[in-house]
This record gives sequence, C-alpha cells and structure tokens, in this order.
Amino acid sequence: MKPRIFFISLLFVPACLAIVALPLSTADGATLEEIISNVKRASTSPTGYQVKVTQTEIAKTVVKTTEEVTAPSTTSTIYPYMIVFDPIARYSTRNVTVEDITSTESMQAIQDEVSKAKAGGAVRITMDIEKLLDDFRLMGNVTIASELRDGQTYYRIAGQHADGSGTTAWIDPNHWNISEIAVVFFGQPFSRMTLMYKNYGTFSLPSQITIHHYADGTQVVQAFDEYRFVQ
Repeated sequence: MKPRIFFISLLFVPACLAIVALPLSTADGATLEEIISNVKRASTSPTGYQVKVTQTEIAKTVVKTTEEVTAPSTTSTIYPYMIVFDPIARYSTRNVTVEDITSTESMQAIQDEVSKAKAGGAVRITMDIEKLLDDFRLMGNVTIASELRDGQTYYRIAGQHADGSGTTAWIDPNHWNISEIAVVFFGQPFSRMTLMYKNYGTFSLPSQITIHHYADGTQVVQAFDEYRFVQ
C-alpha cells in the first residue's frame, strides 16, 4: 500500500458554505484580513523549496499482563519523507532518496524506515498554512480576539461551520506565526497542533509540528530539517 498524503488544510470541508462578514477586528483594531495577510507574508517562502521531514507516530496501546490487569503501553513508528513546495503548484510529497541523506545519517536505517512506512500505508501529513487561513473566510461563524497566554498576547481566530466542525488558531503578533491550532469535528475535539519555526530572514518555516489526536491519544511529531531553496 502506498503512503497516503493527508493535507491538514483539507480537514475543514463544510456542509454548508457561508461567507463571513468582514472586517472583524480585535480590541486593538487588527482585522481578520490584516492578520491573515501578515501571517501569509511571514510564513510563506517566495521561492520553491524541499525539506526532509522525519515523522514520528506515537500510538498508545493496551497490553494484557494478566487475566484481570491491563497496562498501557506506547509504540513508535519513525519514517522520513520529503515535502516539496512550489509557489504555484503548492505542496507535494515524495520518498527520501540517497541524495537527500546527509553524511551523519545511516542510509540503511533510513531505508528500513521507508520500507516500514510503505508496508504500513503510513500517512504523510502536510501543513499548508496559507490554505488553512483561507478556510476562515468560508466559515459562517468567525470570531477574533486578543488572548494572554504565558505572559504574551496572541490573536485567537475561531471559526465554525454549520455542522459544528471548525478550527481555532493562536497567532503570535510579534512574528506573525501560528503557534497552535485546535480542530473540532461535529462539535467534538479532534486534534490539537503546536508549531515551532525557524527564521529565514523575511519569513519563517516550521521546524517542528506536534499533533495530538484526542480520539485515541495518538501523537505525531514532525521534525523539519535541511530546507533547500530554489535559487
């Protein structure tokens, strides 16, 4: 089975689309359109690039130790792949090749993990921040507000579709990065994501994304390394 490509931005497919009335604004006057524009500009490379992603999936399991007692356990699956970004074609993924491996890595270890991923039909998760932000324009119920978290002020954008599905994003106004995302399906918590970034001068790109799924407690950690930009 080939690995599946799962784009986070495509999670939000409304049963009924409605255009939100703009502008919405925070107490300090920042509008939804201004926030979206600033985040896109700060989080998008003006040129194409490719980056190696090492994705670790940590799944919780239950191990039966006796007839009466069960004990929780965890299993981890680690495999690499490449995300390729083009300003026009957007995102795609491909397998890691020999040319993608650095001298400090074990080629055999990489090949072993790729084989496991192919055999298990692993999900490749790609975060398209620009499309994620555009989804807020299609939600019928959107609110934005300033929120103090750990001594720092963030913008919180919360959007909901008619079926109760939606998303909330917390944005750092100092760097215009999305620091956290919460996803709800049909009124129930689905997943929560935290994002860390590396700065490349005029923009920043993810260095690590951690995704927690509420239904089964599974956690996915993505480490981004070796961004290679088109010259």
